[in-house]
Amino acid sequence: MSQTESIPINADDVANRRYSLLRRRKLTYRWLAIWSLGLLFVYALSLVAVPIAVVVYAIGFVVIAVTQPAVALATIFAVAPFQYDLSAGFGVKFSLAEISIALFTPIVLIRYINRFTLGPLTIPVLLYFVVSVVSTLLNDPNKASVVSLVQMFLYLVLVVGIFASAVKRPDDLVPSLHFLAAIGFFLGIASIVTGGGYVLGLHKNGVGASLAFALIVTAGLWIHEQDHKIRRKLMICLAVIGGGLLLTLSRGAWLGSIMGLFVLCLMFGRLSLILWVSMILVPGILILWFLLPEQSRDYATDLDADSHNIRARLNMIEYAMGWFKTSPIIGVGVGLRKDYDATNVVMSTLAETGLLGLASFVLIHVAFGRMVWSLRRLPRDSTGKLVVAIATALMCNKLVHGQVDHYWGRGPCTMAFAAVGMAVLVWRTSRQGISSTPQGSA
Repeated sequence: MSQTESIPINADDVANRRYSLLRRRKLTYRWLAIWSLGLLFVYALSLVAVPIAVVVYAIGFVVIAVTQPAVALATIFAVAPFQYDLSAGFGVKFSLAEISIALFTPIVLIRYINRFTLGPLTIPVLLYFVVSVVSTLLNDPNKASVVSLVQMFLYLVLVVGIFASAVKRPDDLVPSLHFLAAIGFFLGIASIVTGGGYVLGLHKNGVGASLAFALIVTAGLWIHEQDHKIRRKLMICLAVIGGGLLLTLSRGAWLGSIMGLFVLCLMFGRLSLILWVSMILVPGILILWFLLPEQSRDYATDLDADSHNIRARLNMIEYAMGWFKTSPIIGVGVGLRKDYDATNVVMSTLAETGLLGLASFVLIHVAFGRMVWSLRRLPRDSTGKLVVAIATALMCNKLVHGQVDHYWGRGPCTMAFAAVGMAVLVWRTSRQGISSTPQGSA
């Protein structure tokens, strides 16, 4: 058979695959519903005894991870916004998502080691770690250095590798997207009811970043969805999440979400959808805006360089620049971000790892961009296209937000690099000839 000759499509095979996918998705969502009840039980238990709740959760998560890896991925992706410290005095802070990653890692390495990959990001990530380790060793490493390196390894290697390898097809990642949209809807309601600020004991900037991620994911699902009933439900989710995001008064999250939504529409080749998304979000946002206290509106619109919030960020940039000048090539070592309010990722990277570190950090994103470009011909209605578009939008959101707020935050970093891992999975399966199913096929 010549290379230009097409392979005949068997209608029965296509129908069987659609039926198999539908059954698998229904089973996954049933398990996700049951597991969600388990999570509520663990949360209630944590109010009484955190260590017991962690043990119960660990046992349940391992069972889920072994039997239903798609549900385990959805758990990691969707519980990331809840950045509660569950260390109970252990010495190193960690959240529920980080516990889940630690539990899932050995399972993935044992069962799916042949699929474990960082894809095109492998060499840039390795370079970044080499520079970071060398810089740290040359500058008297301490506990903060070790913690920072472990966190970076967690996000850049483990999270990416887990999401790129734990399931076989991009279709298995859809529950993760839906679960985060549901969590975003819940957080949006909580933010609206409480009037924003510190929601459920979470910092407003953390809630804002999480709602920005949920907004982008929900918008991607809405753009991609063909069922009108589901689209209407997603529109309601968009309005609630957008309103909750406004009330957090997290301006960095606002900027990141605007960039993410623009990139999302660009990825789908439908910039006109920005108008439709605006029609959904703007009316509710305007109503909530005028319901805000005048003090909150003044805070959100105060961009004067002499204001406390802006001046603090400018001071931190000057602080990082001072350390960068002492060692412009290799930096003063990873961990400096723990010593000050590192609200600009470019300057904190320059201070910690110098020009070499920033160059390798940029290379990671260049490699990601090249990978996304190589997948540009994916069918618009395929799950792979949905996953890649959302991943690209989330990474752009993360970069923009990282210019005015903490980049290496627990929840947002988990979601951002989980999305990168999802895109790597699409890249891997596309190279293996494993296609994803069109949205209307299941």
